[in-house]
Amino acid sequence: MFISKLTKIFFFLSLSYNFSASAESVQYADTITFITAPTHSKQKTKEIYTPITDYLSKKAGIEVKLIYPINFLDYINKMRKGSYDITFDGPHFASWRIKNLGDAPVARLPGQIKIAIITKAQHSRFNNMDDLVGQRICAFASPNLLTMAYLDNYENPVRLPVTVPAKGFKGLVKCLKDNKGKAAVLRDKMWNKMDKTGLKLISIPENAYPDRTFTLSSKIDLATQLVIQKALTSPEAEAPLSKLLKTFKKPKLITASKEEYDGVDQLLKPIWAFKTR
Repeated sequence: MFISKLTKIFFFLSLSYNFSASAESVQYADTITFITAPTHSKQKTKEIYTPITDYLSKKAGIEVKLIYPINFLDYINKMRKGSYDITFDGPHFASWRIKNLGDAPVARLPGQIKIAIITKAQHSRFNNMDDLVGQRICAFASPNLLTMAYLDNYENPVRLPVTVPAKGFKGLVKCLKDNKGKAAVLRDKMWNKMDKTGLKLISIPENAYPDRTFTLSSKIDLATQLVIQKALTSPEAEAPLSKLLKTFKKPKLITASKEEYDGVDQLLKPIWAFKTR
């Protein structure tokens, strides 16, 4: 299964964790590094995030440098070690850093993320999650939040469905319609808006998660953290955040609270590299 293959890949990653951050944060002397999950091309990432790093550099009075990882494995490996200072990514990663690295969530996209599992209307035998045990399922590559939230419904690893990786929401629906999988994992909001002809809903699990989040390393002093948080959630941020907000179809960022992320890191349990020593 895909999840097993990915787990084996992560097994060979370096596992040197940096959990010894001092309780007192250290003021940066040179630069603050900013990273986001490599879900866009390098050029697109620069277009979206350079206005944000320029804006935060001005507000914080210190250079905020945009870093682009070599690939997703490089991103995850260095992220686990606390190599980045400002990170913008999914709530399961944010939760893991909050718990294990002492990061602080400061701002996030508004709204919650829920998954919807759908299938073709003609598949009369698939009516609940248990019916999908051992079946091929169209989903984003692990450890995408939607995929991990879906797999979290199966406690027995032997009973996991087989993930068929797809790219983009249109790719998920195409994967299903092309009979590459018996079901597909979407966001509930997409299901609510899309053309449902020939499709049916199997389940929308109750669990909901905060949207993508900005977290700050505990190495950044508290005063600078507050400056960055205020800058990201201020009306003044509308222009520098415009490309980001347009990409994710959101009106603004809102303040994030630590409590929202309690337990969300557990979605990463199947990924060997995220187990703590």
